[in-house]
Amino acid sequence: MLCSLFSLKEKTFLVLLLTLFFICSTISSKITSTFICNINVFGILGQSMYMSLSMLFFSVCSRLPNVPHSYVSENTKKVEYREGDVIHFTCETGYISGPTLRYICTNTGWENPVGCGKPQPLSDGDTKISTKRQYSHGERVEYICQNYYKMEGTPYKTCENGKWTGQMRCLEPCTVKREDMSKHNIQFRYVSDDKLYSEHNDVIEFICSRGRRVGSLEMRQTCIEGVMHLPTCQ
Repeated sequence: MLCSLFSLKEKTFLVLLLTLFFICSTISSKITSTFICNINVFGILGQSMYMSLSMLFFSVCSRLPNVPHSYVSENTKKVEYREGDVIHFTCETGYISGPTLRYICTNTGWENPVGCGKPQPLSDGDTKISTKRQYSHGERVEYICQNYYKMEGTPYKTCENGKWTGQMRCLEPCTVKREDMSKHNIQFRYVSDDKLYSEHNDVIEFICSRGRRVGSLEMRQTCIEGVMHLPTCQ
């Protein structure tokens, strides 16, 4: 803690100065303010030191936002709030909630974060559940890819103060058909299907058709974003 750098006498003096400054900022009496506020707190402590010390004693979110006809929900109520804490307000009986019932504590005080509209669509994918018209700050949406498409990145997008964050894409699978293999004189090593779908990074192993010899390309090939190079047997 910063105050451990000072002696007991110095600590007492600094706390006294902070207390006097707090009185200046809260008491409206002109006489009291004129007398006490003539003390040059910034000159004695230095501005940066004063700001550091004041943060130890006073929370920027000590005073709750003024939301008429509402009260802080029990599940977000605290004795003291710190940066990053979130509070929700519940309307009193007979009142309907508006868009300003969720606040977050920042280093400058309480802020009412902006919500988001519908999230962007995902090419070759979709959201796991139906989307809404409006989302609150902190809400997230889960995406899934179409069959055989493989997701790269996080499956979630999160609403953060009016913007959707989170990046993902669906990687195209490979499709290998029997007619394509016939042109290369090859066939699947382990399956007898006429068509095989392979996800990105999957490996397929081929063998030469009867009487054919292995060519220059390896018989094990990997699907890379929808592209698979087929080996050719002579």
